[in-house]
Amino acid sequence: MKTFREYIWITIGAAMVAFAFSIFFIPNNIAPGGVSGVATLLHALFNWQVGLVMLIINIPIYAISFKKFGRVRVFRSLYATVLMSVIIDYVMVPSSFVNSISSDILLSSIFGGIIMGAGIGLVIRNNATTGGTDMIATLLHGWFPNISMSWVLFGIEFLVILAAGILLEPIMALYAFIAIFISTKVLDFVLVGVNTAKAFIIVSEKSSEIAKIIIEEMERGATILHGQGAFSGDSKNVILCIVRRNQISKLRTIIKTIDEEAFVIVHEVKEVLGEGFSHNV
Repeated sequence: MKTFREYIWITIGAAMVAFAFSIFFIPNNIAPGGVSGVATLLHALFNWQVGLVMLIINIPIYAISFKKFGRVRVFRSLYATVLMSVIIDYVMVPSSFVNSISSDILLSSIFGGIIMGAGIGLVIRNNATTGGTDMIATLLHGWFPNISMSWVLFGIEFLVILAAGILLEPIMALYAFIAIFISTKVLDFVLVGVNTAKAFIIVSEKSSEIAKIIIEEMERGATILHGQGAFSGDSKNVILCIVRRNQISKLRTIIKTIDEEAFVIVHEVKEVLGEGFSHNV
C-alpha cells in the first residue's frame, strides 16, 4: 500500500513538472538547467520533441547509475521520466489556454519555477528523481572525489543556462536563472515542510529548574547534557530543547526569570522529526 501511494505522488509530481514545461517553459524557450533544460534548448533550436530528447539523454544515465543507486530508485526515476516525456509530447494543452496565461515571459519563469519545484519535491520525497542531473553529479563526484557534488550540479546547470544565453538570447539566461532560483526555494519548502522550529541550548546553574518548567508548563521535552567548562573545569548541565516558533518568547521569559546569567544559544531548525513534531521521514 505504501509503494502504491508513493507511485501516486511520483505520478502527480512528474505531471506537475511536465505541465510546467508544456505551459510555461517550452512556449517561451526558457531552459531551466539540467537534462530538461537541454531538451528545451534543442527544441528551440531544431524543433526536436522535448520529451523524446529528455528520454534519450536520461536512459543511458540511468543504465550507468543502476549499480550506484539501486534498482528501486532507478526504476522509479525512469517511470517519472517516461511519464514526463509522454505528457510533454503527447498531452496537448489547448493553445488558447497556454497563450492566455503564459504570454508574459517573466510570469512564466516565476509560475513555471513554482510548479516545477513543487513537482520535483514530490518526486524526490518518494525516492525518485525527474532527471539524470543529480545522478551525473553523484557519478562525477565518485570519479573525482575532490570536487563537491554541489559544485558539479552548479556547473551543469550553469553550462545549460549559459548555452541558452549564447544560442538564443542573453536575456533568456536571466529568465532561466529566475526559474531555477524559485524552483529551488519551492523544492526546499516541499522537502523540509513547514515544521520550522528553534533549538535552544541553555547553560545555567539552575538547569534543573528551567528544564522542569519547560516540561511542566510548556509541555515540551528537554534533554540534559553533561558538559564541563573549558576554563574553570567545573561540571555544567546543558539543556537542549526544541520549541515551536510561537513558544520562543515564553521560553526566553522563563529562562530570564529563573536565571538572568544563563548562557543561551538559539539555532534555526528547518525540520524536526519525533514526538510533538512531524513523524514523516
